[in-house]
Formats: sequence, structure tokens, C-alpha cells
Amino acid sequence: MKRAFVLAAVLVTAAALSGTADAARWNGVIVAKDAKRKAVVTVTRGSVRTVRAPSKFRRLRVGQRVAVNARTLPDGTYAAATIRGQGRVSQVRFRGIVVRHDRRARRLILSAGDSVFAARMTGRSTSSAAPGRGLTPGDKVKVDGDVGDGSLDADDVDEVGHASLLELEGIFLYASKGGFDMAVVHRGLVHVNVPEGKLVPPFKAGDQVSVLVGVGEDGTFMFRKGRSDVRDYGKYKDDGRFEAQGILVGKSPLSVSVRGEKGTLSCAIPAGLDLAFFRIGEKATLLCVSRDGDLVMTKLKTESGYVSGDGSGQLSQYGVLTTKSATSIGVRREDTTLATCSLRSTVDLSLFRLGEKVKMQCRLEAGKWIFGSLYGENASIDEHGRVELYVLGTFQGRSGPAVVVRRADGSDFGCNAPESLNLSYFAVGEQVKLVCRVDSSTRTLLSMRSERYTVGADGSVELYAYGTLTAKSDSTLTVTASDASTFTCAFPAGLDLSKFPVGAQVKLHCHMAVGSFRLDYMKSETAIVEVKA
Repeated sequence: MKRAFVLAAVLVTAAALSGTADAARWNGVIVAKDAKRKAVVTVTRGSVRTVRAPSKFRRLRVGQRVAVNARTLPDGTYAAATIRGQGRVSQVRFRGIVVRHDRRARRLILSAGDSVFAARMTGRSTSSAAPGRGLTPGDKVKVDGDVGDGSLDADDVDEVGHASLLELEGIFLYASKGGFDMAVVHRGLVHVNVPEGKLVPPFKAGDQVSVLVGVGEDGTFMFRKGRSDVRDYGKYKDDGRFEAQGILVGKSPLSVSVRGEKGTLSCAIPAGLDLAFFRIGEKATLLCVSRDGDLVMTKLKTESGYVSGDGSGQLSQYGVLTTKSATSIGVRREDTTLATCSLRSTVDLSLFRLGEKVKMQCRLEAGKWIFGSLYGENASIDEHGRVELYVLGTFQGRSGPAVVVRRADGSDFGCNAPESLNLSYFAVGEQVKLVCRVDSSTRTLLSMRSERYTVGADGSVELYAYGTLTAKSDSTLTVTASDASTFTCAFPAGLDLSKFPVGAQVKLHCHMAVGSFRLDYMKSETAIVEVKA
């Protein structure tokens, strides 16, 4: 007969869930400690929970009875809001799954409550298998044990079944032939096999990882899925959101990983979500949420664009126009990544030549990238076929309704503009750039720009000047350019321009409002000021 136990389940109060699904309160007994995670493993009525308690970790002891108030983390563990000692307990009973049984060292490594911890075998064990086989990985066991003096002693271990799946938690060591090795419970070495074609998150040596493995009949472990410890990426911990900024280090049809300063954040993505345009090694921001204990991507953003977990997305691809057809457009980046976007309707691409440097914008709809716009060296076009032309030349003045420039090949080009458009900012013979919209055979001026001025067809005027700050009052400043031209802009009362002494070299941006130029932005070698609208 087993000796009588004063069970921890009798000595402690049952867990009491709080009013929210991600918070809980319970009383339990500490049966193990994890210095790496600054966590303790508690037992309550046979239930095992892992509680992260970094501020109280050193003062907590195996065998101590504690009252815990905590919130749930995405990996199934808990973050303690409060954890208070309530005396000592000497015996516990709980269930777990065998990871390893070292009969010579009389050491039993168990998985339970999202932790892996060790017990010293001081009593007997029973197995439903052949006599002498002992306990093997995957065996479900019921443990009666003693706690105290910093350790857990397993006095009575009974096998009650066998698990086909097992969760391992520990330190990733290195990749090896056919899999990888990890350390559990300090020096416990475990090898995990990886099936051919199975994608493993980009773990690096020293990462705290959790992996789900299948348990073979021979006690071997076969990788199913895994992730790094991401609690430090809980930027929005109260609502279970996580964010990592770093380098895109992994992507697959079902997951994506970004490595930042605190480790690697890996999140699941909906099946079929297209991440082909995002290249390994580029800077990225990954946003995820916790759902049913798993991390699920809500958004991946890089300099190329973004994709959201709901299937929406935008792409901005800079590169060389590589393909164009009646159904799609392809742009290749310098790293040889080819982005191909589908055309919703036929678009005239005759203004764009293959090999031209372009910027293409697309959006993700129903799992497919749809063309939005294309910007080339001399023109742009959108998905509806609307065209804008960019024409460089010397200003020739007006010819009827048209503003005319002479191009480098000697030909004249004109765009119609309102008669009221003020062109006094431009001198005949000055180099300018016209932006014109093309509707059938009609060209309409949108804007005209020189080195210093941009005038819009709507009457807006922008000034860009570089020179010496030659005058400054309580409301205006004056900049003199190298050709002795002067430019005066007003600024709001109270704006601090003390860092811009008269005589400083500055760059100026102003806009026309109510008959005078108003300051938008000014920059010197040592200071910047910006007027917010």
C-alpha cells in the first residue's frame, strides 16, 4: 500500500478565476523553479501552472505555499501581478508527461504546466509495459512526492497512459544532423528530429524556446511546431498584443519570424497569405496578437509595404520594369526579387519601356496582388489608365491656352492651363518641369516647377530657397541667395528662431497664403524648425 499523503490539494484553496478570461487567482504549492525564465511551477489540486515572477523569484522556495494573482501569457504561462507566501507544504500530487527517465541518476524529467522540470526518484515506479522497461518518453504519470529543501522527490510514480504529443521547453543549443538539440532543466540534453521539408523557426543558440513534438514508439521526438519566448515583446501587454522590430529571418506558408534585440518573434499567418515580396534579411516590424494561446500575425511591415492578417496589404516596389502584358506587370528589385501584379483591366503601357527604372504600387485583394499605379522616369499611370506626363525643358511662355516648354530634342510641348495662372515666378528660358494629365488627346497642366518655385494649377505656390539669413524680425525673416535674390517669409508669433542667427546658411520652404509667403520649414547645419499647420 502507498503510504498516506497529506496532499497539497487538501491543504490549498482551489483556483478561482477572475472576471476576465486572461486573468486568474489561485493558491498552490511551488514544486520547481526556472531561473532562466524567473518562473516557478505551482500545483493546485493536481493542476500545474507556470508563473513568471521576476521581482519575487529569489525569495520563493520549493515547497512554499503561495497565493497567486496573475494574467495569462500567449505561451500558456502566467505573469504574476502578486504572489504571496502562505507557509509550507511537504507533499504534493500531480500529473505530467515523462521527457526522460535517467534510472542510473534516479532523475525523472517531466513536462507539465508549460514547463519542463526534474524530480528525484526516491520511491517506486510502475509501468503498464513489460517488467523492467521502466518509464519512457511520452508516458503519462501520476506523481506523489515530497517538496522541500529546494527539490522535488518523487516517492511514488504510476504510469496512467501514453501521450503522442509532448511540449518541451528549454534552451536551444544548435542544429544537428536531421534536427536540433536543446537543453531542458539545466544540463538535460534532448534531441529533436525534424521531418524532411518541415520548417523550423529561426532559433539561435541561447534562445528560450517551446516546441511541440510527437513521441515515437522508441521514445524519439519529432518536431511539430515551435516558438521562441516572446514575453519581452509584449508592448501592449494588457490586451495581448506583441510587436518586434528587427530583421525578417523566417517566412513560410504558415508562419513569419522577425528577430529583434530581445530574440525572435514568430507568429502564425493564415494559410495562403502571400509573403513572396518580403525578402529575408530586410528590416521589418511584426505585430501579433494572442489567440487561444497561439501568436497570430496581424501585420507585417517592411520598406516594401505591408500585409495584414485579414488578407489586405499594400506594396511599393522600386526596381526595373521587367515584364508588361495585357494581364500583368513585373518589376524586379536589385536583389532579383520579382514582383508581379495583375491588371484588373487593360492599361496602355506604351509610355514605359522595359528596363526603365520605376516604382510600382499594388494592393492585396482576395489573396492576389492587384496593380494600383506605375511611376516611371517620364510618366505615371494608374489602374484606370489615367496618365500623367513629366516633361523637362526650357520655359517658352504661353501659346494660347497652353504653357509651352522646349525639350532637349528641340521639340515643343504644351499643356493647357487656366488663364489666371500666375506664371510670373518663371523666366523665359529657365529650366522647368511640367506635370500634365492626359485625357484622350487633351493635356491639362497640374503643376510647374523650377529650382525655386512650384506652382499648381489650383493656384498654390511653394517656395524653396537656399542662402544666407540676412534679416529677422518678430514676424518675418529674409534669405538672400547667391545670385542676390531675396526671399521673405512670415512666421507665427512666438516661434523660437534663436538658434538661427543672422548670417547663418539656411534652407527655406514657404507657401503662399493670403498674398504673402508663410514659413513651413527652415534648416541650418545645427538646427531645424518646422511650423505645423
